[in-house]
Amino acid sequence: MVATALQRETPARAALRTSEAFPLEGSAWKGWSLVDENPLLCHTLVESSHPYLPGEDTYEMVCFPGAKYIILNFDSKCATEERSGEVYDYVTIYRDQSLTHYWGDTKRIGGSPDGGRWPGANGKPPLIVPADSFVIHFHSDASLEDWGFRFTAYAPVDLQRAQALVPQLDGTGLDDADKLLLCQRALAECRNDLEDFDDRRALPRPATPANIYLKDNASRMMEALSQERKDAEKQKSADVAKPISGLFQDPSGGVQANLQTGEVYLQNRMLMPTPADIATHEDFKTIFPSDTPFCALVEGRTERRCVSVVEENR
Repeated sequence: MVATALQRETPARAALRTSEAFPLEGSAWKGWSLVDENPLLCHTLVESSHPYLPGEDTYEMVCFPGAKYIILNFDSKCATEERSGEVYDYVTIYRDQSLTHYWGDTKRIGGSPDGGRWPGANGKPPLIVPADSFVIHFHSDASLEDWGFRFTAYAPVDLQRAQALVPQLDGTGLDDADKLLLCQRALAECRNDLEDFDDRRALPRPATPANIYLKDNASRMMEALSQERKDAEKQKSADVAKPISGLFQDPSGGVQANLQTGEVYLQNRMLMPTPADIATHEDFKTIFPSDTPFCALVEGRTERRCVSVVEENR
């Protein structure tokens, strides 16, 4: 599935240079590299009580200011009331405080740990929110409580905020690249929260904004960076080859493929066959008369689904 999806993604990618990190002979996998094992990501944990209480209706805004997307991975223990295939206690990930549209392919996320609809849990793909914030709503009725929910939300560090922090490291002797790296690490620890951007702060609010965190921890962070460089040189000298497994990305970073699970992501959204109800529509067959292309779910709304269709020439 991985190779098939990538071949359908775009023929232009097949002309890229072969990567030494991914030398698959006789294939179109060219220019690919292993995704950084330690990406600079902010994260926060959101959960209900365990077990949760009856009659709950809670709302919470989660915000990583400036992030291009947020990844939600639910815990494998998640469980809420479900009877005869219908979920009665559930989580909804709304786009904003208007509570009009939701993210994901279902409005009611819930059910049992194995048969439920928990993104990122028990082999299911994570939920990708293409924004820097969302509102989580948890509802429970008056009967049959269960364990509840828990998820970790991850988001990339905002470069604009990192650049705003760089002058704070002037006079440390670091070059510009290392200054930026330490600023990014400070923001990762503080969920992109920065006092200089008071109109857009992280939610839930971290204990310390990044500018204060960097001031208090700059020396320790510089020492850690120096040690990392020494360890990297030792590793380079040892010339230890890394196994070819896990998540790879193309040179543009727009397409990622997981060799262990067979999942393919386009712009952080998982590729999948176009749903049958869409693919069999007469208008769809007029535009795509030959093979059924792959697609990526962009947004789930109350009244419609939005998908991005990926076809060889468009």
